[in-house]
Amino acid sequence: MQSIPDLPLDILEYVASFNLKTKAALAQSSKSLHQFFQASLVKDFFNTLLSHISRGEENATQKKIASNPKLLLERSTIITPCGNTIVDVTPLELAYGEDDLEMCLMLLPFFDQLPNGRQEAINQITERFPEEKESTPPFDFRSLAKAITRNLHVQDAIEEFREHFKPRVIQRGKHSNIQALLDAMEVYINNFERWSSKQCSLYWCDVVGYLQRMLPACYAQALCQGLFNVTLDNKQLIRDLNFEGEPFYPFNPFAREGIGFDRGIYSYYTIGFIYKNHGETAVGTSQRRELLNLWKTKIAGLQSLFSSIINILTVQKNKA
Repeated sequence: MQSIPDLPLDILEYVASFNLKTKAALAQSSKSLHQFFQASLVKDFFNTLLSHISRGEENATQKKIASNPKLLLERSTIITPCGNTIVDVTPLELAYGEDDLEMCLMLLPFFDQLPNGRQEAINQITERFPEEKESTPPFDFRSLAKAITRNLHVQDAIEEFREHFKPRVIQRGKHSNIQALLDAMEVYINNFERWSSKQCSLYWCDVVGYLQRMLPACYAQALCQGLFNVTLDNKQLIRDLNFEGEPFYPFNPFAREGIGFDRGIYSYYTIGFIYKNHGETAVGTSQRRELLNLWKTKIAGLQSLFSSIINILTVQKNKA
């Protein structure tokens, strides 16, 4: 009788495709199956944890970390909902790179259950994020706006923009493009009065919408809730990625449809889609202001959080 590792490759690949629940059930059925699936189960469990973090699923993340805080030391590669590939990342590094302040606040106390845990947390952040800036090079939105204004080579300009901000492989640095989205919205605001409704709708859906689609989950959740409700009304962030009855992110992050192609998002007091083929427009000033405030709040909170830990560790070392 063949041992499991000696089975044909196509059968092994089929078995490896089983979901986590099926593998766990099979692993409990015999000693040989337990040995065969053990490494795969650990890997699948950890990758599921990273998936929860990338989707801003705080409760599910907390439950998994509470079951084994040592997971905070593990690393893997994850594709985020917007399509970015984050290489060799820990849970805390992933949350920090996404600007998910609430997730970081939840994760940090679990480091106290590890030897030199707080120092480990600081080491992860300082090594992965030597600079507090986003990793995508700047883009000149004014030239794109000029193409729309003159109605010359518009689609070529939009494709150049999409190529610049396409999903990428990230090994170090922040994952978001918040500054780019703010810059794009500023160009929209500056051209709002001179553009036709069709031009406004095109820019908002294809440019602003595309950058909205590329947002980390914690920002996408704020858009789903309404920016005003999160920033000015100070309501707790609802960890949900449902926008007007539809998933915020497409099932396939590389699909040329949905947000960023045929529609964009309006989010302030209320929320709603802006459809390109309807020629709909959005007033961008208030949305840009509150997105900026949300970004500043998250960055300041993250910096304050880790600065306080560094100060505590410094005091402890001086006393030692």
